[in-house]
Amino acid sequence: MIETPSKLPKPEINRRVLLLIALCALIAVIPMLLFGYREDSHDLDAHITSWMEASQQFRQMILFPRWAAAANYGFGEPRFIFYPPLSWTLGGFLGLFLPWVLVPPVYVWLAFTIAGASTWKCAREWLPPPQAAMAAILFAFNPYAITTTYIRCAYPELLASAFFPILVWAALRIGTSGRRGIATLAVALAAIWLTNFPAGVIATYSLMILLLLQWLVLRSMRTALLGAAATLLGLALDAFILLPATWETKWIAINAVLIPRYLPWNNFVLARGMTLFGKKASMIAVVFICAAALAIWLSRKFRQQHFLIWSSFTTLAALSTFLMLSPSVLLWRHLPALRFVQFPWRWLFPLALAVSMLTAAVLTHVRRNWLAWLVIGCVLLAIDVRAIVNTLSWGTAPITDHEAAINSGRGYEGLAEYAPLASQPGKLWKDAPWVVVVGEQTGDAPKLQVEKWSPVRKLIAVDSPRPRDLDLKLLAYPSWRTKSNGQDLDTGTNPDTGQIRLHLPAGSNRIEVSWRRTWDVIAGNMLTLLACLITIVLFRDKSRITQSPTTPEAGRR
Repeated sequence: MIETPSKLPKPEINRRVLLLIALCALIAVIPMLLFGYREDSHDLDAHITSWMEASQQFRQMILFPRWAAAANYGFGEPRFIFYPPLSWTLGGFLGLFLPWVLVPPVYVWLAFTIAGASTWKCAREWLPPPQAAMAAILFAFNPYAITTTYIRCAYPELLASAFFPILVWAALRIGTSGRRGIATLAVALAAIWLTNFPAGVIATYSLMILLLLQWLVLRSMRTALLGAAATLLGLALDAFILLPATWETKWIAINAVLIPRYLPWNNFVLARGMTLFGKKASMIAVVFICAAALAIWLSRKFRQQHFLIWSSFTTLAALSTFLMLSPSVLLWRHLPALRFVQFPWRWLFPLALAVSMLTAAVLTHVRRNWLAWLVIGCVLLAIDVRAIVNTLSWGTAPITDHEAAINSGRGYEGLAEYAPLASQPGKLWKDAPWVVVVGEQTGDAPKLQVEKWSPVRKLIAVDSPRPRDLDLKLLAYPSWRTKSNGQDLDTGTNPDTGQIRLHLPAGSNRIEVSWRRTWDVIAGNMLTLLACLITIVLFRDKSRITQSPTTPEAGRR
């Protein structure tokens, strides 16, 4: 027996379901609106400063920031080159219209709503509406998502996980949806990579496993080739950020993220010496693993109806579980880029989707659905509420303090992994002026005037009777280009701090320091433009395969 798309339920989003998801998302952010944020939140400082910095540069018509000018207390860092843009662009955009204390709740509300809507889209392909809604609620508000929101404040990972159900949905339909399916899968993968790199690595490996499983079950080389094409196209769509982020890592201290405490093999579930959050994540992982085993065992009837779908989510659950446990250490050490995920428990969001889908599938064969809804809802609510209230302190100080520091020009502490290699952030003078004359003596000071000091362009007029060296409040980085009176200027670095040092000849000099596009940025932009054109052509194609082999019989054929 072969199912045709006409016999499958239509997966269009239902307005009532969307309203329910949005309402639940609003309830989930109420504690943030009422009480603020944990003062010891792991990643709040890094993300909120990125959003504020991006918003400030948007106001200066710098639509795609590359250099975080206020980082390292005004000396700057190339943060925006190495952190995917979708999250900080959204946060910065919201900051243009909302008070900063409201930006995180609105951001999280959007992420929860997108997660629920995308899970509904995925689940409605194979499940009845009530069970599809259950899957959407379970995934959008699973304990790992709530913990990520309130304790880690890892907002980019939260948003990236919201796109993951669409990736899985598109992957499972790649063999039946024609050329549009390639474009859909590519865009879904690109969206995750544009939001969070560790989530992008997880999504790519998950996609490879799902495509391999389809090839084994359906024995269709065509499906594997279409999936491979979509994967390459998705990465090409992100070339404008992936190519510079890959090439320019040799210019920064990226290995700061790989300190022993944060290496994957020191953070397996229930490993010794874990961080406090790692222990909490381990407890959540144990609950999810048990729930996955139970759901897989109880969903035997769903397996008979949709063998490939059941096998896909079961495999996704097994893969996520295995990679969170210590026997997978060889994979973490040797598979490309996997170690940059850092924490194995980040595989909880694919596991959460598998558990949500399989649990909802079990409910399709339960007579008293209302009772199942009540039990599951109470368990989910109890775990989520405990994750929210289990805090040390609350308040808006983490937001207001950074807002005051950026608005005053004092800046904020940078991130160690994004510091240029020659720099020494710990030795920087926080209250340094924009320009300092090296070896200045009384009565021999040159005339200085800073005409412009923006994140991408500095203009300085200097009149000196003899050659001078000037230190700029700007860390040296290869993308900075310096000219004096229209000619390239000899530029060095302060050996103690790593800031730019200019070697000026005697006389009048009009210095321009500007940010330039390096070859990797230009090449990445061109590759992304080409990929966008291909994606548009694929979306315009209306061809579609009319058969969808998803049953055990079709798989065996």
